[in-house]
Amino acid sequence: NEQIKNAQILAGAGSALVLRQQELNPEKLISTISKIFQNYNQYKNKAVAFQKTLPTGASKKLAAYILETLRYT
Repeated sequence: NEQIKNAQILAGAGSALVLRQQELNPEKLISTISKIFQNYNQYKNKAVAFQKTLPTGASKKLAAYILETLRYT
């Protein structure tokens, strides 16, 4: 499942926690939310750091690729 893969990537970067639906219960959800709030700055800083590793300009590159492809069709 792509959603789980994306969540695992963010968790691997230290900017998220992954909760699997089959393991979820009210207590675990509350505990996890509490952990995130208690360590909010840590999660935020890791998310910002991770964002800087991502490629930029993807929409422009995709648009250029589409336009170039259309020229040859």
